[in-house]
Amino acid sequence: EFLIIGCDGIWDVMSSQQAVSHVRRGLRRHDDPDQCARDLVMEALRLNTFDNLTVIVVCLSSPDHREASPPRQQQQQRRLRCCSLSAEALCSLRSFLDGSGSR
Repeated sequence: EFLIIGCDGIWDVMSSQQAVSHVRRGLRRHDDPDQCARDLVMEALRLNTFDNLTVIVVCLSSPDHREASPPRQQQQQRRLRCCSLSAEALCSLRSFLDGSGSR
């Protein structure tokens, strides 16, 4: 569905499930991963984190395949962003996510 990459300033004040729920609600509302990342930072600040904050939200599924699609009018107005990874970058990401990547 999506990937949340964040530094320890996020994870010091919220669980993975809290972050996932927060991002999922945001994507259902406005389908903007950049805004979801900013909202997650603001939530961590609200929860009084004392560490640095960096968050990236990467959508792995197309908007049409996500749960609870927004109303049709919002779908027509939605900004679609496409990105691509090189074969090498994709292989590195898979290795990292599988736990076999070097740290």
